[in-house]
Amino acid sequence: MFFEEIRESISEAHQQTWAKLIWHIFKRFDSKQVNLVLTNSQDIPVLKAQFAPLLEPIELGSPRAEELIQSYLEEEKVLQKHRKWQEENKQQLLNPLPKERIIQLLDQFESGNIDSWWLLCQEMTLIPDSQYYDDVLLCKSDLTTLPGWKEAESSIKARIVEAAKVYIEKGNPETHKWLGTNTFYYSALAGYKAIRLIIEEDPEHISTIPAHIWQKWASLILDYPKEGDEKSQNIHQEILSIAYQNAQYEIINTLMLLIDQENQEHGCIFIHRAVEKCWDERLASAIFEKVQDKNLKHQSFGTLLEELIKHRFYKAKIFAESLISLPLTKDADERAKALAAAKALINYADDAGWLVVWSAIQQDLEFGREVIGSLSFLFSYQGTLEQRLKEEYIADLYIFLVKQYPSIETIIKDDSSSEELQGVKANVMTSEDDILRWRNYIPQRLKDRGTPKACEAIRRIISELPEQKDKLKRFLLEAEALTRRNTWIAPQPSIIIELARSSYCKQVQSLVNYGIIQNIKDSTVHGSVQAIQGDNSQ
Repeated sequence: MFFEEIRESISEAHQQTWAKLIWHIFKRFDSKQVNLVLTNSQDIPVLKAQFAPLLEPIELGSPRAEELIQSYLEEEKVLQKHRKWQEENKQQLLNPLPKERIIQLLDQFESGNIDSWWLLCQEMTLIPDSQYYDDVLLCKSDLTTLPGWKEAESSIKARIVEAAKVYIEKGNPETHKWLGTNTFYYSALAGYKAIRLIIEEDPEHISTIPAHIWQKWASLILDYPKEGDEKSQNIHQEILSIAYQNAQYEIINTLMLLIDQENQEHGCIFIHRAVEKCWDERLASAIFEKVQDKNLKHQSFGTLLEELIKHRFYKAKIFAESLISLPLTKDADERAKALAAAKALINYADDAGWLVVWSAIQQDLEFGREVIGSLSFLFSYQGTLEQRLKEEYIADLYIFLVKQYPSIETIIKDDSSSEELQGVKANVMTSEDDILRWRNYIPQRLKDRGTPKACEAIRRIISELPEQKDKLKRFLLEAEALTRRNTWIAPQPSIIIELARSSYCKQVQSLVNYGIIQNIKDSTVHGSVQAIQGDNSQ
């Protein structure tokens, strides 16, 4: 991947940056990495220069050779000290062994000590020569990936699963002590691990868990720390979806609390992603009420509004449109909300809220540039906005972009700290670059509609922007050809038969006049008719 970046980079300064990054992560004892560096250095001068100390021959007795020898001897001293330390501090096996610890804790749990469950979860992270609990393993929600599970016999695994079932019933998550504090109790986290273990090992049992148990663990399930692997994320969505079916009140209340917390601490919101599979009218109504909270910061407000419109909550669309009332206010807070509303509508409304948003853009060009600037990166590649607009609106958009953003294809950045090749401009990507790319894609997407209105829209663009004629005439010709293919209707057999039976050019000409046949000379048609009549008479 890094080698592709360095090849595609136009700027030498950028190439040097990538070369340095490759140098820092390079592992000289990895044969695959060595082969990649050797291969790519042959035709990438910057990379070859960066790796010159390793690629170029070194003369024995030279200062460079002496420097490398000294460096090797110093590294060897460090390694020898490390080996000596390892030998002196060689850890003996745990006593009792992890397997025995797990059995002891299972015995305690089955004797009524409920807290033994979360201690059991900790002991399952150990191996016989462990010196400490591994923080990474302690955070894993999937107990079946831990050493203690993998080494356990089938009978022990069965006992662990049964203990998990008991713990979610009798365990206490002590939610009031940690919710909203950015800290968790092991006793609470262990409850989630128990639920996940049941899903992994005895999924049929999940349907037998009563609602009050889900209500008890609901806050923990929603707020459980996110894990990086895709499987854990999918299972978390599944668990949360089941919890929501049984504990809507608890999930929604916790969600509102966490929204407030994230809004206050970060000025933005992430927790809404967790409830993606829980959306219904009740959840949407609660979030809609929250989006009207005056304490929400601008980014948090925009995020929630986008979610509501994305999930087609109609009241949110009406509310967003009401925020873009004309004339636009100069108040910074209200203007920021209007911008967030316009962005949400364009991103997710079926009609992009275009009539409302476009009116605001036309009246306030500064506001229009803010709106377009916040969207360009997405739309420059995807074209999702054009897919939802009528052809005439697409033409309006294109004309606006041409007039507001001049055709500057490259931006020269004055940077005295980097040396550039003579005549080569640094291609510094900005939001305007994305807007220009988006603008240049629009005629192609308009042409691909293949409709009469698309042709009309391109003609209007050429009429209003005559300097675009040479650039757009090809798109117009292709659009017209595509439109003819898309709108052509084959004549009915009865019409063809009528044509064949006709013996007079005048009658044939009437068919031409009606557009049934086109661009055919009278003599040719008459001759063809005689030929067909001759065939019919045989």
